[in-house]
Amino acid sequence: MNDKELIIGSLDDSSLLPGMKLHFLGYGSGHNPKLGSNSAYMKLPGDGMLLLECGESVFRTLLGVRYFNKIKYLTIVLSHTHSDHSGSLGTLVPYVYRRTGTPVNIIYGNIRQRRELQGLLDNFGVPPMHYRLVSVRRANAINLERRVELFGGAPLFIEMMKTHHVPELACFSILIMQMTDDNPSQIFWSGDTDDFLPAIAMLQTFPNCHIYHEANTSHSISHTDMDEFNEALLTFADDDIRLADKWRKRITLMHLNSDAACRHATKLGYSVPRIGR
Repeated sequence: MNDKELIIGSLDDSSLLPGMKLHFLGYGSGHNPKLGSNSAYMKLPGDGMLLLECGESVFRTLLGVRYFNKIKYLTIVLSHTHSDHSGSLGTLVPYVYRRTGTPVNIIYGNIRQRRELQGLLDNFGVPPMHYRLVSVRRANAINLERRVELFGGAPLFIEMMKTHHVPELACFSILIMQMTDDNPSQIFWSGDTDDFLPAIAMLQTFPNCHIYHEANTSHSISHTDMDEFNEALLTFADDDIRLADKWRKRITLMHLNSDAACRHATKLGYSVPRIGR
């Protein structure tokens, strides 16, 4: 695919993204469908949308979102292709293409994930003309040219970092950075992972980074244990309770495995998502 196929238009400076805010569509784990598939979107300039994760309940939920019904283009980033993170691709991608006439952008982290996404879309029977698979490196290069087709020309940079979840799939955490502010902000989206140290490093490195981290209370070997995460946070704060509390205010726990997990997260001082339309 050459660059000419990707050009949709140019950006007026007045349309730059004023800030970054995630609107959650669900925050349950794969085995907790009551809370919906863990997913969130960001509004972009020019009636665009950046969607993080695309699990089984996402398409149905998006149909009830007023902003979704007026978007002109959609960009999706998936941490991995388990069905609670990818199960709506087969319906969402053709729906958006047929309504807007614009292929859906799907950003991938490495060649392995590209192959997994391609195989999934092929199995779903999604026509190739309905989407573009774009490497994260190329997506950032395109956006530096201030073109609108991926992030609305908003000053965003995305990094996809390999993480530990399951060996069968390519798995990533996602860092979204706002590039052109004097006081830039960042969003760290953990994906599914048993490694919470990168999130703590982000807290220490970036004072304006908000952490969205999966956590559960079922002691799974492939997910983050909420109590272990909380203990590590206090350890890295050198037992400074006030610093640990300050960090917790920048952390939203998601992908929660039960109502009890939601209550426990709140009791520990973390935020849990609010469903926003």
